[in-house]
Amino acid sequence: HAEYQGVAIASVSFGATPGVKFDFFGVPRDTGGTDLAATGRVVLTYQGLSDTVEVAPGTGKVTVR
Repeated sequence: HAEYQGVAIASVSFGATPGVKFDFFGVPRDTGGTDLAATGRVVLTYQGLSDTVEVAPGTGKVTVR
């Protein structure tokens, strides 16, 4: 989509894997199927600026910082 043009993924960390998925109840798990033990993070950059998207373990609450 044109609205996301120029946005880059600088880093990703979800436990031991670079991805996250959610179970039927919304609990976040790494792509290996293990519940997250710590907050997962994705850092996005755009024109020298960055935002961090955090996914809380257990609840799956997403926060942008």
